[in-house]
Order: sequence, then structure tokens, then C-alpha cells
Amino acid sequence: MLSQFRNRHFVSLIGYCDKNSENTIIYEYMENETLKSHPYASGYPCISWKQRFDICIGAAIGINFLHTASPTLAIHCDVKSSNILLDETSRPKLLISGCQSLELMIKIMSPPI
Repeated sequence: MLSQFRNRHFVSLIGYCDKNSENTIIYEYMENETLKSHPYASGYPCISWKQRFDICIGAAIGINFLHTASPTLAIHCDVKSSNILLDETSRPKLLISGCQSLELMIKIMSPPI
């Protein structure tokens, strides 16, 4: 399911390995790490209010695409600062490993008939 999501607001899936009970997912490298690391890491400059606003808007656009325009409509079940990564220009990209397809969510939440 993860490979179906292609958008500039998502971290790109490079590949995966499922061998000998070892499961590994490989994503593109994000130079500025996670949004969560910025308030606490001493090596990063303080994020300005404009950058914070731009990060919020970028993340919101990604979530909106996921909910309304992606080929497989999905719900991101794990939106948090550690799943918002920043590229070299501090543009936000969502890590979409916490997504569930809307069809699957409906099946799980529907009461038995």
C-alpha cells in the first residue's frame, strides 16, 4: 500500500526487505531529520514562526491529499512531530507508514451483520 502514495509532501519509499523475519523499510534521506528533533537538538537553529507556519501548511496539504486525492483513500493514523520530516530546505514531508486504507478501516469498524 505504501508504494501507491506519490506526492511531494510524502517521504519517498525507496525499497524494503522482508527476509528471515527481518522487516526493513528504506525511505529517502531527509537532511534535517524530524520536526520533533528541532526543539531539543542543539545542532539546529531555532525554527522561525514563518517556517513553523510553512511546515504546518505543508503537512496539512499532505494529509488532505491522503484523505481526498490519493489513488487509495487512506487515513494517517499516526500524525505526530516524529512523523514529519524536513528536507534540506526544511520543507515538510510526511512519513506515511502509519496509514490505513479507508476501505480497511470501514471493514474493521463496521459491526457484523
